[in-house]
Amino acid sequence: MVETLEDFLRFSESDQERQKAMEIQQDAQAICLMILNHTCDDVDIEIARERLREKVESLFPHQMQTYEMIYESRFKRLWEQFRGKES
Repeated sequence: MVETLEDFLRFSESDQERQKAMEIQQDAQAICLMILNHTCDDVDIEIARERLREKVESLFPHQMQTYEMIYESRFKRLWEQFRGKES
C-alpha cells in the first residue's frame, strides 16, 4: 500500500524522478502550511492544490491514484480539522 512519501519514491525509478517527487512533497507541505495558516484565503489554497494536481499529472500521470491517496486525503483531513467542512 502507498501511504507515505517513501512509498511514492519507491515507484520513482531514476534520480530525476525522485527529485520531481521531492518537489511534489515540498509543494504539498507548503499547501499543508497554507491550510493551517488562517490568514491564507481559501481560494489561494484551492489554486495551489490545483497547480499541484496539474504538476503531478504532467510529471507522473500514472501515479494520480497514489497522489489522491497520499496528498488529497491529507489536505482534506487538515481542512476539516482546521477550517471546518470542505466546500
